[in-house]
Amino acid sequence: MTADTSNKNNFGMPKPDFQNPKRKGPDWRVIMIIVGIVLVLGADVTYHLYSTKQENAKVSLPESESQAKDEQSTNSSETISPVATQDDQHEKSTLNEATDTKADLDKALSDNESFEFKDKNSTQNNDNITSVAQQLEENRKNPRPLVKPGTYQELSSPQGIYHLVVVSHLDKKSAIKSVQRLMKKNMGVCLILPRKDEKYYRVTIGHSKTHHEAEQKLKQLASEYEDLFILKY
Repeated sequence: MTADTSNKNNFGMPKPDFQNPKRKGPDWRVIMIIVGIVLVLGADVTYHLYSTKQENAKVSLPESESQAKDEQSTNSSETISPVATQDDQHEKSTLNEATDTKADLDKALSDNESFEFKDKNSTQNNDNITSVAQQLEENRKNPRPLVKPGTYQELSSPQGIYHLVVVSHLDKKSAIKSVQRLMKKNMGVCLILPRKDEKYYRVTIGHSKTHHEAEQKLKQLASEYEDLFILKY
């Protein structure tokens, strides 16, 4: 009865003969080793940090000392005796007065130079005006000839000026000979060529812009040239 029930509970299978393995606890030795390594590393890092702080403190110490010295020097410079400051102020005022005096002298000299320059320019302008006026007066009294002395021009059309006709020729060759004789006397000569309704080559001198001027020249040259007459061309 018992064997049958056991077989029924095991579903007809034999009873297993193995057992569950026992659970092991934590390995404290490994844990202690890891903790020791962590402590050593922490101590090393702490030592390095402490040493760097000490070095920084040593480096900053001279800087603070130099700053203290600078402050002392500035304080000493600020606490100079009032006698020395008065002397410095007196020297500065003397230098300022000297520079002001020099500036005034330079300004006066520059003003004087500019005045002299203006005076020179004014005198030069006056001289130029005077010379131009004299030249105009000379030109009015002795006007320049319309034809340069010792030269001649051939005119084929009227120019609106007054000529003193010396001689007239029927051929150009004879007229050129008369022109050459007058040129040798250093006179300005014009050769008026004949137009369609004329046949004479007229040799002229004493050219003028006005009839009055031509009359004055005619009076001067009438004794030398008997047949001289005025012609506007």
